[in-house]
Parts: sequence; structure tokens; C-alpha cells
Amino acid sequence: MGSNVHELAGQRNRDGPSSASGVIQVTGDAYQRALAAHRVGDLETAEAIYREILASSPNHAGAAHFLGMIHLARGQHEEALGWIERSLRLRGDKAVYWNNYGAVLKKMGRLAEAHSAFSKAVMLRADYPDAWSNLGLVYLEQGQLDEAERCLRYALRLQPRHADALRHLARVAQAKGDAAEAVRLCRESLAVAPEQAETLMQLGEIYCSAKRFQEAGEIFRRVVAVRPQWAEARLNLGLVYTDLEEFEAAREQFKIAAALRPGKTTWQLRELSLCPVVFDSAEAVLQFRAELERRLDEALVDPPRLDWRQAFRDGFVPSFHLYHHGVCNRALREKFARLFSKFFPQERPQPARRTKLRVGFLVTEGHQGGFVRGLGQVMAKLDRQCFEVVGLVSAGIRAACQKMAAGADITWVGFPHEIQHAFRTIRQAECDIIFHWQSGTDIVNYFLAFLPLAPWQCIGFGQHGTTGIATIDYFISSRLFERGESAREDYTEQLVQFRGLTTWQPRPQPPPEGSRRRWGLPEKGTLYFCPHRLNKFHPGFDPLLREILAEHSGGYLLVLEGSRPATVQRLQARWAKTLGEALCRRIIWLPSQPVPEYYRLLRVVDVVLDSPAYSSSLTGLDALALGVPVVTLPGPLMVQRYMHGFYTLLGISELMARLPHDYVALAVRLGNDPDFRQAMGEKIRERAGVLFEDDRVVREYEEFFIQLREQAL
Repeated sequence: MGSNVHELAGQRNRDGPSSASGVIQVTGDAYQRALAAHRVGDLETAEAIYREILASSPNHAGAAHFLGMIHLARGQHEEALGWIERSLRLRGDKAVYWNNYGAVLKKMGRLAEAHSAFSKAVMLRADYPDAWSNLGLVYLEQGQLDEAERCLRYALRLQPRHADALRHLARVAQAKGDAAEAVRLCRESLAVAPEQAETLMQLGEIYCSAKRFQEAGEIFRRVVAVRPQWAEARLNLGLVYTDLEEFEAAREQFKIAAALRPGKTTWQLRELSLCPVVFDSAEAVLQFRAELERRLDEALVDPPRLDWRQAFRDGFVPSFHLYHHGVCNRALREKFARLFSKFFPQERPQPARRTKLRVGFLVTEGHQGGFVRGLGQVMAKLDRQCFEVVGLVSAGIRAACQKMAAGADITWVGFPHEIQHAFRTIRQAECDIIFHWQSGTDIVNYFLAFLPLAPWQCIGFGQHGTTGIATIDYFISSRLFERGESAREDYTEQLVQFRGLTTWQPRPQPPPEGSRRRWGLPEKGTLYFCPHRLNKFHPGFDPLLREILAEHSGGYLLVLEGSRPATVQRLQARWAKTLGEALCRRIIWLPSQPVPEYYRLLRVVDVVLDSPAYSSSLTGLDALALGVPVVTLPGPLMVQRYMHGFYTLLGISELMARLPHDYVALAVRLGNDPDFRQAMGEKIRERAGVLFEDDRVVREYEEFFIQLREQAL
């Protein structure tokens, strides 16, 4: 949204007042000098001349207008608005003035008024590509993707190499879930304007969404080279370094960003979101958590201010890795929430007076796979005599979710990743109850949970521990996964314990027979598989792995690398110390597998080793569906007890260890005793049906939802 100064070059005094010809000539010459200075970025000279003109010719619309644009360039929005409104009172027939007026209004967050201004600009001049591009951008930020695309494509029809229209259209493509097209359009925009920082920034953000962090880092480094004072670019680079586990580099960028934007007080605390995936020892985990809690307590003495409307940009999320430490997270999560909660709207909507309960299920982009797998059939099978069902999803995944749940009577509502509009969109769905799939796996689902979206809000299986957020009323778990009534102390929310499972899982179809040769695996020996993420390898797991490999000389540990080479290197370095070089030679690393290959790989392994700090949930179900024995050592927290719950439902106790040495003994026996391993596998296969496609899960949700309404009557 440039200043459009270039459009007035050579226009002399067309924007000036009617006056004597000599005055016009003098004023016109001065105006052209001001425009020339403005065009080359000499704002001080331009401002001085504009003010001289206005002192002698108060009704000079052009001087007033572009004085306003200087204030806009300096971020002085109120001053900019005043001068541009003055110019419009003098020359309301100029499309460029309305376009720039819209630019100021948009900067101020007044999207509806910006929409009107850009609409006026294209009404006055239908062949004005800048205004069409800006109008498309407003539609985009209002979540009206089809209208945005229409305006942007019209701008490109008028000017095929319009760099801004191309990059805005890339955002539309990304919002619609077409990342490849978004990248293509960004690249096309960069071909027109190779060093346009905004387009580079957008391309980097697309790469981040696709978890292409190395490429994103390269792009953001280009951005800060072009515009080193752009605080948001520094912030994004810090976030990429966080994902790459380059924490010192992340801290440096966060520090620079905070210094550039001292008014953004939450930015000064960004490093509170940093948490290593790999720790050198269990003591280091506890030391890290103690220091984090100390820093949170310190921050809460004089908490930062947050404009909730900017939460997706200015806020930050407690690290998901905290759930992998084998420690209750309630205190930490509540302290994180206290940093932000008071800045959000508080008033909840009242339950609607209607016959049926309207239940919304909310998920954000990137997390829809597990959501549809676990809750898709719950949504589809809720009794439509009693319930209306709404899928509340990021706009970019609406079509994909609808396709995955095809045929179900579900109203799908897409919300944009702009918090005010997302809030309005979700509230307009008028749900009585909203079930959040997760809160804190991304910044959008974290801060949406702070908003009063419905009379009742709850969360469950997708969340591996308490949110710490007071606006989430209920945590839906199961007696299978909790240690009993004392588990209530682990949750900010009111704990609800179903009798059975809390998701309706489809049973995986057996994959084709595989061969170890397919992955270059040893033909002989026991394959102990750890299919989980690398953050589940708590240092306390190392002694168990060491003893298993030491006691079973024919055993191999099979591990998936994940997407972050730095994490692999750190874990390998730790294991070299804790397991020793000799045992590490029997650790086999494979790349993360596509879903079909992952199931084929499960068929050729012998045993799955469950992490004591963070038990297998979906991967555990996958193994049991194929009859692969899983050794588990349950702990006191829900996140440590998923396999315990599955085995309890199966009526199998033989593979649940009570103590660490039992875990080692079970794993070694399964490796050395093929008859025992086969017997356990057959027993699991015979009984595994109760874990899948169980409509009793749906009935428990119905009972709970109806009970909520009855309690309110």
C-alpha cells in the first residue's frame, strides 16, 4: 500500500486551490519539489514544504494529503487520518486519496471503514489496480476468501505483474489450504520485486506452516538483511530458530525484536516459550522447570500488557515439550495463563432456548488428522434428535475436514487466523458447547481458548494435560487413563472421567506383508521399535534402554528421526554418554515414514517400547491393532497412562510393568522368548476389537452434554 506519490508527478497544481495565477505557479513549483523529496524518502524536507504550502494555501488538498502520508510512514496514524480526511473534504473525487485513506484505516484495524474507502476508490476509478488489490486484502482479512480472490484477480487483469496483488493472492491460496500455489504466487511476486520484504516475509511464514524450517530461516535472514529494523521479521526469525532448537540464536532475535518495539511488552518475555527437546539429564529437566517457574513468578509481579486483538502476533505459547517431562504441569500452565487472561473479553453468551443442543468441535490447521480420526465419528453419530453439530475449523482446512467426514450431517464453519474475526465467526455459530481439540499446539488454538466462545467449553483427548485456562470448564478424560479421584488436582478444569474411551477410533486395516529388507533392517535379532516423537525420550528412559540392549545382545532399537536434524544430533550425543558407543551401534535410525509405510514397518518389528514419561496414544493403538506387544510402565499422570488404559480395557496385565526393572525384564523376555511374544500378540489381536469403532463412546458424550444443560436449568 505505497504512498502513490508517483501518481502525481507532473500534475503540477491539480490538487491545489483556485487562486491567482502567480500564486498557483509558486505553490505548484513548491508542491513538485515536495513530491520529489517525498518520492526519494526525504520526509523531513517534504514535510517542511507541505507545511509551507498549507500556511499560504490552507485548501491545498495535495499538500494536506501527502502530509498525512508522511505521518502514516512514521506510524502516526491519528495524525495521518486527520490530514487525509481534510484532503478528502477538499477533493473527494480523487480515487488515490480514498485508497490511501483506506490504507490508514486498515493500519488502525478499522476494516469495515477501510473496505468502504477502497470501494469508493474503485467506484471513482474502475481501472485502479492498487485499490482493487487493497480491497481484496481487506476481504481476505475479513475471512471472505472468494471475494478477496475476485478483487485480486481483477487487479491482476489490470496489471498482471502487480506484486502486492500476487502476494495477497498467495495468502488466499494458503488460507484455502493450497500451500504449493501460495509458494508459486510468492515466487511470481518476487520475480517482479525481488527484495520486497513483505513478500519474503510471507514466503517464510508459508514455509514455517509446512515445517520447512531451514528454508524459512534462509528467507527470514534475507528479510532482516533487506530491512534490519523490521521487528516482526526478527521475531519470526527467532521463532524459526526455536523450531530448529538454536535457542541462543532465538534469544538474540527476540531481544532485538523487543528493543525495536519497546511498546510490545510481551515480546520481552518471549524466551519463556523456549524449551529444549533433549535434556542431558533428569536433573537438568527439573532445574529448567524451576528456573522457568521463577521467571514466570517474576513476570507476574509486573505483568506485560497485551492487546488481545493482537494476541496471535504478540502473545506466546507455553512449550508443548513441558508435557514430556513426567511432571504435573498445572502450576506452570496456570501461571502462563495469568500473564494473558485478564486482557480478554470475559462475558459469556447465554445458552440459547431451543430444543436441540448445538455442539461445536474446534480444531486449527495442521491438527485435523488426529481430530477427524478420533472425533469425526463422534460428530457424525451424535443423536440428531437431540443435537446439532458444528465443525469449527481454520478456513484453510474446511474443505479437507468436510471431505474426511463426508456424508455426515455437520455444519462446517471456517474461521480466519485473525483473532477478532475468528471470535465473531465462532460466536455467530451460537454453539451451546464447544469442544476444543487442543490448546497450545499453536498460537491460534491457545488464545482462542481464552475467549468466551460458548456458554460451556471443554477439551479432552487431543490435549495431554491441563490447559491452565479458566475459560475451559471441563477436561474430558477416562477412568482408564486417570489414577482415580486424586487426579482432579492435576487440572484447572473440572475433570470428567468417562467409563470407557474418549475417542471413536477406526480400526487400521492390516497393511501388506513387509520384509525387513525393505528398510535395510537386520534379518535376525529382535527389533524394539520406538515410533514416537523424539521429545518422548526423557533422560529417565535411558537406563531402561541401556539395560534392555545390554541384557539382550541380539536386540536392536529402531528410532524415527523426525524433521529436525539438530534434535537427532543432541539425542545421539546424550546416548553416546548414557548408553555407550557399543550399544549405540545397535540403534537404527530411519526417516519418518509416510502413513502406509509406517504401518508396514509396524508389521516387521517385534516389540514396541512405550515411553514412561509420555505414553503412546495413537501409536499404541496402531501397534495393538496389528497385534504388536507394547511394554509399558504407567506413571501417575494421564499422559503416562494411555497404554495402561488400553491394556485394562483388553484385560491384559502381563505387559504392564510396575517398576523399572519389571519393564526391562518384560522387554528382554519378549525379545528372547518367541513363544511368549507370539502368545501375547495373539491375545492382543483377539481382544483389540474393543478399542475400535465403539459407539459407547458417542453415548457417553451425549450423556455428558445433556447433563450440562440439565444442570443449567
